[in-house]
Amino acid sequence: MFNGKTQIVIADDQVVTRCGLRQLIERVPEFTVVAEAGTGDEAVREVLLRRPDIVLLNTHMPGLSSIAACRQIKECVPECQVVFIGSALSEQHLFEAAQAGASDIYIEENPIRQLVNILHVVSQEKKTLDPSERMRDIDHVHTHFVERRLQPFEELTPRELEVLGLLTCGLSNREIAAELGLSQGTVRNYLSIIYAKLGVGNRTEAAVFGMNNNINEVLSTLGYAAA
Repeated sequence: MFNGKTQIVIADDQVVTRCGLRQLIERVPEFTVVAEAGTGDEAVREVLLRRPDIVLLNTHMPGLSSIAACRQIKECVPECQVVFIGSALSEQHLFEAAQAGASDIYIEENPIRQLVNILHVVSQEKKTLDPSERMRDIDHVHTHFVERRLQPFEELTPRELEVLGLLTCGLSNREIAAELGLSQGTVRNYLSIIYAKLGVGNRTEAAVFGMNNNINEVLSTLGYAAA
């Protein structure tokens, strides 16, 4: 802390994101941004040079990985609190961040005011995450992400989602039937239902709808293998 202000380093590979975070943080009187970094290696160097109170670290940095950068930061400047920022993180990634010594994780799907709240808490409490405590929050985050991704397809059953996913990947009715162990007549029936539910007129429009709404990411999130 310098002149009563919490010093923060922002580490993100996108200049626009760093600029936006700086503007947000510096609206808070007790915070000041002392440096920015565009790679994991730069983040470590800036922390070693500036010895800030907090580093905001994107979960997917080029160069040195974010997890490795966090470990190095905590080894070399243990008083620096690491706050990860990421989108739709896996449970494994969240757990690894906690194990590496992160103080908290801001999920980008959440309101931006939550990030400011996290910075306040971290700057005051100076504590790292207990991985077991953090894992209790993961189910809520994962559920929120799945629900948001499923919204365009909320009327479809799991089987209809599978059929749409295969159709979007360019499979014919015969190939979809073979993949799912169905008859071609059953596949045609499923497609008719899917068209009606999505409000589309043919398989091309259905495929475009699926691609535009990331159908295979949705299927992967639900535990289905992407075609």
